[in-house]
Parts: sequence; structure tokens; C-alpha cells
Amino acid sequence: MIATHVIRVYPQKQLVDITVGGVFDVPRVIQVALDVKAAIDSLGLGPGEHLTLFDVSGFSLQSQDVVAALQSVLGDPRYTSRRLAVVADATLSPMQMQRVLKRDTAQWFNNRRVAEAWLCEGLPEQGA
Repeated sequence: MIATHVIRVYPQKQLVDITVGGVFDVPRVIQVALDVKAAIDSLGLGPGEHLTLFDVSGFSLQSQDVVAALQSVLGDPRYTSRRLAVVADATLSPMQMQRVLKRDTAQWFNNRRVAEAWLCEGLPEQGA
């Protein structure tokens, strides 16, 4: 399965939306990390002030090398968000993603709309 990643930024919501799919290799993880860092930086916020929606519903089980690379990237304080919502389906091992994320504060969802609503809950309404 071909690796894919899409990163969208919604400044009005202070949200970085990351969608990954397929089977990754370490160079692809590095590219995703660079793209996520650029997306976070584009918001112009301080460390940990943004929100992250991480959609892994199309992500396949990964090799140990890829899991280790993802742990390194996602464990970096430069990528830590105020709130993290993970959208996953039943085919991805929750244990594998929990090892990757290493965050007790992440909330897990099987629906993107519900995940985004949880992320933005309590935020002041802003114009679109």
C-alpha cells in the first residue's frame, strides 16, 4: 500500500490536520515531520498552543523502524499540541499507535467530525 500524507492548516481554529495512510518508510516519516513542523510554524503560535487532528484511519501496521521514527518525531516538544485528537479505525492496532504517541492526553475517535468538535470545544467562536 502506497504511503500518503496530507497536512492542512486552519489558522482560525489554530488547528493542524494531519492525515496519513499506507505503509511508511523512515524517509517518509522524516518528510512528514518536516511538513508538520512547517504547518505548525505557519500558525505563528507559541510552543504547544496549536491543536492537532491526527487521522490514522488509513494507516497500516508499520515496521519497528517506522514506529521508532514516529516516536522520535511525535515525542519532540516542537510537535506537542495543546490538544490531540486521533481518528483511527479498527484495523490499526491501538497498542501500536499508543506506543507511537506516548501521550495519555490524546483522545481517540472513530469519526473525524466528532474529533474536531472535541478539539475545538470551548474555543471562542471566530469568523471562518
